[in-house]
This record gives sequence, C-alpha cells and structure tokens, in this order.
Amino acid sequence: MAAKLLPQAVEAILQLSQSPRHGDPKMQTLLGTWQTNALPINYESVARPGTTNSQLASTKDAAIFTSICRINHSCAPNAYAEWNGRLRRETVHAVCHIPAGQELTISYLPPGGMERQARQAWLMAEHGFTCHCKRCSLMGDAPLEWVQPNSGK
Repeated sequence: MAAKLLPQAVEAILQLSQSPRHGDPKMQTLLGTWQTNALPINYESVARPGTTNSQLASTKDAAIFTSICRINHSCAPNAYAEWNGRLRRETVHAVCHIPAGQELTISYLPPGGMERQARQAWLMAEHGFTCHCKRCSLMGDAPLEWVQPNSGK
C-alpha cells in the first residue's frame, strides 16, 4: 500500500495522531496511523456494535481523509462524518446549529452507545486519549444540555 502513495500523501497521513495501541507514538508508522484513523467507507463493515478502528483498517472498506481525521472527538458531537457512496466521498453533516467559531466535533465511538466508563476505556485503547467532553465531564445527575437544530443556541 505505502509504495503506491505519493510522498505528500505519506507525509499528510503521518501528521495525524497514532494511538499507543498501534505502536510507539514516538516511532510513528504508516500502519499505526492508518489503524488509528481509518474511517469506514462501507457501512456494512460497522453494522456490528463494538467494531474497532483496527478491525476496519484490516479491510479494504476503510480510508483516511486527512482533513476529516483532524476533527476532534466528543461523546456529544455537533456533527457526524459518513461515507457517501453516491459521491464517493466522506461527508460531514451538522446535527445541530453550530455557531460561528465553535469547534466541529464527531464521535469516534462505535455505534450502539456506551456508558462513561466503557467510552473512556474504549477511547483510551483505540485512540490513546481520555475524553474530557461535556458529556464525560457530567457529575451526578447533571443533565447534558443538548443543542437542538435551529434553536439558535
């Protein structure tokens, strides 16, 4: 695979993060970066809850999009990314009103939902970070303030 990539593509991919699970981040590799960042381009491959990036990266049904892979994670995202087979492109869609200047976020989690402890463990194992989003920072019975589409919030 790497032999077919242009040097600029290899450089762009290696500028993305690499989870410690996929090798020493100080010795970043193309494969480790691929395993950390690959996004599905065939949603039948992620229909099973719990599918990991490593499993996606081991199929031909995944790709790296160097701009979209830079969008940070939130367990309460304001956007989502998905493969558009008709356009043959990864597309990003807002799920609520996003004020100018607010960061776009997507969820890196597999479908199906998880409680906080499971989310934290999965994100650490797959991506090498602890999530500090609004949802993960909730304490006790505090409600998550969801921003409704077109609400102006």
